[in-house]
Amino acid sequence: VDHESGPFVPMGQAFSADAASPSISHSMRRYDRYTSVLSMVPPATAAALYKKLYPLLSAAQKELGEQASFHTRLNQAMNVLISAPQQPIPPALVAHTGNTKAWRYANPELEKLPPAQKQLVRTGPDNQRKITNWLRQFQQAITTQ
Repeated sequence: VDHESGPFVPMGQAFSADAASPSISHSMRRYDRYTSVLSMVPPATAAALYKKLYPLLSAAQKELGEQASFHTRLNQAMNVLISAPQQPIPPALVAHTGNTKAWRYANPELEKLPPAQKQLVRTGPDNQRKITNWLRQFQQAITTQ
């Protein structure tokens, strides 16, 4: 993907942690604008677009040889994110042994999470709450429409 002109915009700042007091709080604000954009899209509007595009999404899913429906896989993915443990404060980090540029969660339970949940936790408590609330509303909207 061409990050200069493609559909994905780079974060704008690299992940960082302060060695004196390492936690995700130094980097979680870089997710604010993405969370804000998501929050501006009404879940019902996104659900209506999803319903319109579903035949194309389903056809692409089948072309890839996937047996489960796109809707099933989307719901599974949303459930993984929604079930991520909500952290009341930004989690502490520790440097990987011998590498002060690579960090992991100090809490071994957080380190055991699936990659998608670890990434969501990295967005910080406020963004995680906003994202999971949006996902719950979107999931409800695509189920009831």
